Amino acid sequence: MLFVCLVCLSFTSIPSSKPSKGATSTFVGISGEYNPMCGETIMVTGKLHIVQQTVTNKNKTRIMLLGNYQGVSGVGTESGQRYQIMFSQKNIQTVDVAGGQTFAASFSENLVSPGKGMISFSVNVYFAQDASGTITAQDSEIVFCE
Repeated sequence: MLFVCLVCLSFTSIPSSKPSKGATSTFVGISGEYNPMCGETIMVTGKLHIVQQTVTNKNKTRIMLLGNYQGVSGVGTESGQRYQIMFSQKNIQTVDVAGGQTFAASFSENLVSPGKGMISFSVNVYFAQDASGTITAQDSEIVFCE
């Protein structure tokens, strides 16, 4: 399962800083049209910071992916309103040698416009799957435009 949060943005690679032990760290330039599903389309620019860590321990492999925006701002295409956009995402997937797996993802985003307030959006997803591919547990919560 792949959890995708960013759509319709162009990405450009930016040299990454030295990763911490056991992790890779990458900065990706973003620019383009963004629709937060809570209002108008916003033209954005900034960077996305992605950290990935994979740990194998006995019979399980754990893959953790963290992402957050760094200095992302934008301008509304209709209103001309300026926005600061804060975003964070955490995905954790655990796979065992028998083929079972769990996946949990959390994603939150805030669009702040001086003098206009804040728009919030969040998603939480969880599922567990046994070795035969049967989903044994699942839960999700999506909150739009708080």
